[in-house]
Amino acid sequence: LQKAFDAPGENVLNTRAVLVLKNGMIAGEAYADGITPTTPLLGWSMAKSLTATLAGVLAKDGFWNLNSRLPIAEWQGTPREEIKLEQALHMATGLEWVEDYGTVSPATKMLYSSNSMGELAAGFPLEYEPGTFWEYSSGTTNILSYTMAEAFDSKQDYLEFPYLRIFKPLGAESFVLETDASGHFVGSSYGYASARDWAKLGQLYLNQGNMYGEQIIDSSWVE
Repeated sequence: LQKAFDAPGENVLNTRAVLVLKNGMIAGEAYADGITPTTPLLGWSMAKSLTATLAGVLAKDGFWNLNSRLPIAEWQGTPREEIKLEQALHMATGLEWVEDYGTVSPATKMLYSSNSMGELAAGFPLEYEPGTFWEYSSGTTNILSYTMAEAFDSKQDYLEFPYLRIFKPLGAESFVLETDASGHFVGSSYGYASARDWAKLGQLYLNQGNMYGEQIIDSSWVE
C-alpha cells in the first residue's frame, strides 16, 4: 500500500488514500499525511459513476429506460431529440465537445464559467449521428444531472434524492454532491466522500445493485 504514496520530499504521485475491499470487508487501507478514514476526498470523474447510479434509481422507479429520449425541451424539433439515455450513459450522444483542461475548451468553460453546466452542454450541436461515435464528455454527464430534475415535483426533492436513495442506504454519510449556480448537481466532477464511502459505491456494483438486503438499482442496470 505504501508504494502508492510519495516518499518524503517527493511530489510525484500525490496519492491521498488507498483502500482495498475483499468480500465486503476492508482488507487494507493507507492514507497520506493529513488524510484520515473520514476525510472527504474529491472524486472528480468518479462522480460520473455516481450519476449513472442515480440514473439507474430513476430507471427502477420507471421515470425512464435505456431507450428513452432525453426530456430536454430545447432539443425538441431538432435532430438532438433522437438522443437516448443509453447513448448519453455511454458518451455516444454525438454532440460536439472537447474535453481538454490545458486550454479554454467546452469542458473548462462549463466547469469554471457556467451557471448551468448541463444547459450549456446541451446547447452544443450534433457533430455525429447519435450512437455512432464515442467521445469522453463531462458535458454529457452534466446533461444527465440537469435532465434528472424533470423527475421531481420540486427542487428540494431533487436535491434530497442522492442522499435518501443512495447515500443513506449505503451508510455513506460523508458524501456531498455539489450543485452549480442553477441548483443542478455537477454529476461529472464535484462529488466528495471518504475513501471508505467511495468503496461502498464500488461494493454496490459488486453486489449487483444490492446493499444490506436493499435492491438500490436493478441488477439489469449493473449489467
